[in-house]
Amino acid sequence: MKYLKILLLLLFVGMLQTKGKEPTDSVIFKVTYNATFKTKQESKIEQDLQALEVGNECSKYYSIYDYEFKHIADSLRNAGFSDMQVTSQLYGENGPKGGDDYQVFKNYPTVGKLTYTYILFNFPYLYEEDMPAMKWDLAEGDSVIGGYACKKAVCELRGRKWTAWYTLDLPYSDGPWKLCGLPGLILAASESEGIYSFSFAGIEKCDYPMSFINAKKYERCTPKQLQDDFCAYCEKGSNWILRKSIGVSVPMGEHEKSFTPCLMEFYK
Repeated sequence: MKYLKILLLLLFVGMLQTKGKEPTDSVIFKVTYNATFKTKQESKIEQDLQALEVGNECSKYYSIYDYEFKHIADSLRNAGFSDMQVTSQLYGENGPKGGDDYQVFKNYPTVGKLTYTYILFNFPYLYEEDMPAMKWDLAEGDSVIGGYACKKAVCELRGRKWTAWYTLDLPYSDGPWKLCGLPGLILAASESEGIYSFSFAGIEKCDYPMSFINAKKYERCTPKQLQDDFCAYCEKGSNWILRKSIGVSVPMGEHEKSFTPCLMEFYK
């Protein structure tokens, strides 16, 4: 009985240590992509510089422009600039470029799971889902991208048809955004409407800790809930912002425009 109590105590302590342990991983290489995207049908296609950090256990995908934008904003605030001065610096003629405000963590928080974060207006969202089971069809065609021999594959994911170029020289089943599931790293990809695309811009070996999110700072949701809120924000503007902020709905202003959301994937 005495030994059983000791064993149970050790198991309990181990569970506490595991529960409090922060996730850690090291980035072994980083791939950069030139990306195109659109958030509203009425808008022009935007350009972004994005990065895939591949670790030993998981990977992280994010906008470099968005990261730099936020870093500059934090630096200005820490230097004592007022909110008005920060806004003037960020959105002035010589201000930094902004990027798409999402992050994708694959095989995080556990193997087989995907974590997605998005900042909608000023509201941070987070959801977890299973890694996408992408059924790629290997197609005829070869190319050389960034000096790497690449093969072609096509797939449909949640309403959009994707064409990807992957290389067996880098045997990592990963790629930009949520794309994955091929026997080599995806260096380029585009969907059939030409709105969303990723083209290889560079690769470098790395050895530094991967930075993770503080999930407590995000509103947890489902993919469908985020999609619905994004659509409502595009269509209703300030009405949605006020309802989200203080629970009050007001009619849209006379000169306020309603936009049609442009979705990268469609959840039902």
